[in-house]
Parts: sequence; structure tokens; C-alpha cells
Amino acid sequence: MEVCDELRSFEATGVYRLNGTCTSAGATYLDPVRLLNASYQRFRIVPSAYYSRSFGPQHQEGEPEIERPEKRRKRKRNQKPKPRELNPMERIAEARHQVMRYTALLW
Repeated sequence: MEVCDELRSFEATGVYRLNGTCTSAGATYLDPVRLLNASYQRFRIVPSAYYSRSFGPQHQEGEPEIERPEKRRKRKRNQKPKPRELNPMERIAEARHQVMRYTALLW
């Protein structure tokens, strides 16, 4: 029963005490998302944005589970426009820029 009280305390405060588990002095784990959410009133931090891996929401007894779509469609990437053909003046300018780039690298 003590473990349940510790977990409830952790969910409420974001502080979990590891008394004598790994060290003789004990250790404490601080959940930064819960601590920051407790200190801000106008803003809320979403755990999935903070942590690199999400563990999913916890369901309470009696709560219906939310149905999720099995597969999400991937977004199509916008295709880059194909480069247009250069006119003769633009080709001369492009060649000049390429020569200058090469000479600048030699310096």
C-alpha cells in the first residue's frame, strides 16, 4: 500500500524519493514536466514535446479507451521545382561565377 501512496505523491508533485534503493543516503527523482507545469499558471508543457519517447496516457478504471486510427497517412513532400533552362546571357554569367568560385578557393 505504501508504493501506491508514493506513486500518488509522485503524480501529484513530480518528486519521487528512492529511499535506500541504490544508495545508503537515498536518491530523489524530479520530473521536470510536472514541476514546470506546477509552477506555471498560464502555460502548460506537454510531456510528448519534452521527452523523446512517449509512454502513452494512463487509463483509469471505468474510463472508456479512445479509439485511434490504426494507420496515419504520411504527408507528401512538396516537390522541388525543376530548374529552368538558362538563356545565353545567364549561361555566360553562370560560367563567370563558376570561374570566380574556383579562383576564390585557390586563394
